[in-house]
Amino acid sequence: MKKVTVELDQDVYDYLTKKAKPLESGSDLLRRLLRIDNAVSIRKSTVPRTKNIQPKSLQAILQDPEVVHYSAAIDRYLAVLGGAHYDQEETFGLIIDFWDENTPGRVKRFAKSREGIESSGRNTQPRKIPGSIYWISANLSNENKCKFARDTLDFFNYPEELIRAAVALIRG
Repeated sequence: MKKVTVELDQDVYDYLTKKAKPLESGSDLLRRLLRIDNAVSIRKSTVPRTKNIQPKSLQAILQDPEVVHYSAAIDRYLAVLGGAHYDQEETFGLIIDFWDENTPGRVKRFAKSREGIESSGRNTQPRKIPGSIYWISANLSNENKCKFARDTLDFFNYPEELIRAAVALIRG
């Protein structure tokens, strides 16, 4: 399904984020609030979600045909981070310190808990990285998702070719 960008006033955005259910996409939220039931049931039955991904390596994530067909960049981003966690489980926690030191402002991009993300600002949209204890702030543009994925994978010394493939996957 084709995606479009919609600009909202801050008060409307705040209202919608308060009404959103955990793991509910913006489109599903609007469908629910506008009572567009048929579209919700069709989408939910045909679009896989990252929460169903079994922990596996980043290489396996990049080759998984289901992940390629995720319609939301956030789901592909979470799958990539889940693959990195699978590969780097022993040292993955180091990324929290890296991003705390290298992220301007006070919004945390990675944390060990939902509360760690939520306490750092408003509208952080915490999401759990599949197969891990770690959480991320999902309130990023797609370009920033790509940047954070690139820098995270680079931090763990992934080969450039794998990093480019991961970023391309997130972009869709």
